[in-house]
Amino acid sequence: KSIDGLVGALSSMLDAAAFPSKDIQALTSFVQSRSETDSDEDQAPAAPVYTSSSGGIVEVIEDMKDKAESELAELRKAEKTNKHNFEMLEQSLTDKIKAENE
Repeated sequence: KSIDGLVGALSSMLDAAAFPSKDIQALTSFVQSRSETDSDEDQAPAAPVYTSSSGGIVEVIEDMKDKAESELAELRKAEKTNKHNFEMLEQSLTDKIKAENE
């Protein structure tokens, strides 16, 4: 039950943070896969072996970071282009007004 609550809470947080649905599905799948592994471990005692579980989540988060940086770079480039286009239009209109007033 606690895993279902965790998955629900994670889904709510990711929805509120406006993450892309692909990233939400990846994180939810990761949590669910960890919960299935944990459930299996609860049923049968295993030898005490340390295994890092952070690798999967770190990769997902790094992938999300790379995507966000890429999107930010694209948006900045588009903003710069739009600003340049606006400034050119503004200059053109200003010159046209000056020419008509003379």
